[in-house]
Amino acid sequence: MNSILKALLLALPAMLMVGCNGGDDDDDDSSSAPVVACSNAVDDDGDGLIDYPQDPGCETADDDREQNGPALVTACSDLIDNDGDGLVDFPDDPGCANADDDQERNREPVVRECQDGLDNDGDGAIDYPADPGCRSENDDRERQPTLPAPECSDGVDNDGDELVDYPADPNCESADDDRERGRTPAAPECSDGLDNDDDGLVDFPLDPGCGSADDDRERSPTAPAPAC
Repeated sequence: MNSILKALLLALPAMLMVGCNGGDDDDDDSSSAPVVACSNAVDDDGDGLIDYPQDPGCETADDDREQNGPALVTACSDLIDNDGDGLVDFPDDPGCANADDDQERNREPVVRECQDGLDNDGDGAIDYPADPGCRSENDDRERQPTLPAPECSDGVDNDGDELVDYPADPNCESADDDRERGRTPAAPECSDGLDNDDDGLVDFPLDPGCGSADDDRERSPTAPAPAC
């Protein structure tokens, strides 16, 4: 018995060396390889999707890099005002073509006719206050000083409906519309108690621009009456 025990004790060092690859390897053969990103049960890229095949950023389970898939959060859907214009994302920011647009662009500032440095009406006067056709620097129409403003941009409630000018008065098609029309049938201009043509004369028969009390168009005396 003693001889068998002695033989086992002598063989033990050799057996240990074989288990460690000849004694030169510090790693035990039983150690496992590291787990790659696409099979480690961790959301490495923070997109809410974990590992292959759930995360489209993983090509295989052996892929060691999770990358955000094609459904990226874009500038137009990230809840951030990227261009600093006070408007966030599509559809609120007109700089976004759609929610997939990755560029919010600042809107071009609106330069109105009365502050654009141009003589838009060709009268030799440029912008407010030099051009008397401009009522303010925010006025978007320079007008010849000799021409009256259209009814839909003259600051007057011409049709007596308590709505003044475009766009407040829905009867105005544009600021250049020269006719405010009441939403309900109104008295003809020549019997409505208003000086519609601003000539200081009101209605028939005082205003020579009125052919009768039923005439629905006051015309300045200097304007020729229509042929028909």
